[in-house]
Amino acid sequence: MTCSEFKELTSALALDALDPDDRAIARAHLAESITHEGCAEALARAEAVARLLSGALIDTHLPDRVWRRIETRLFDRAPRRRWATAAGWA
Repeated sequence: MTCSEFKELTSALALDALDPDDRAIARAHLAESITHEGCAEALARAEAVARLLSGALIDTHLPDRVWRRIETRLFDRAPRRRWATAAGWA
C-alpha cells in the first residue's frame, strides 16, 4: 500500500468502516518503518472528524407508533401492480 492509497482510506479507517483485510493492510502500512507522506497526520485528522461526527448526532427515540407505521408500509402492503403489467402489455 502506498501513502497515497492509505490516505484515501483514512476516513473509512477512522469510522471503522473497512473490512478486516483492508483494515489490517492499512494498519500494517502505518506500522512500516518507511518515510511516510503524512499518513499518521491524515489518520489523526480523520479520527478527529469522526469524533466530532459522533458528538453531532442526536440520540432520538421514536415513538412506537412511528415504527408501527413504517413496518405497516414496508411489510403489510402488497406491491402495486402497474396497469400495463396487469393487462399483459409489459
